[in-house]
Amino acid sequence: MRNRRKITPTDIPLIVLDDETTEYARRLAEAGTPMAVVSDQYAPVLPFMVGNNGYTVAMVADVEDPIQLADVLGRVESRIGPVTRTVRGHRSTPAA
Repeated sequence: MRNRRKITPTDIPLIVLDDETTEYARRLAEAGTPMAVVSDQYAPVLPFMVGNNGYTVAMVADVEDPIQLADVLGRVESRIGPVTRTVRGHRSTPAA
């Protein structure tokens, strides 16, 4: 059975994967940093699903759709804790 205990990091970014953010997400994953990654395409998310260290939540969703975004945020919070910021391209914005 999978360990569902929440970790207690101070920073859990939600990284919207694109050409600019994928390498950043890879570096965080290699360091074991808790994070969430999301894309509206399956292919960019797949590497984060395979070999997951338990600290990465990887999902396929359209974050421009408020219902899908709410689902992503809820799942991340239930698995590793609340999202503290969103990373998109060169921007990093605090969570509301």
